[in-house]
Amino acid sequence: IMSGTPGGQDWGIILMLVSLILFIIGFTMGGLNYVVTVLQARTRGMTLMRLPLTVWGIFTATVMALLAFPA
Repeated sequence: IMSGTPGGQDWGIILMLVSLILFIIGFTMGGLNYVVTVLQARTRGMTLMRLPLTVWGIFTATVMALLAFPA
């Protein structure tokens, strides 16, 4: 990327970009996993309005995070 930079900063930039890409992929996959689990793995007759408040809180935060950081 920047071959003329002294001090070996090339690897630092590349590793930072790789770690950022891995974080975005992991965050997106984890968020999608949680959303799909909440929507698909409910028991028969369990509506979204009957879910516990904790599930609603995490579900809402996950959906908002997925909308805020589109990958």
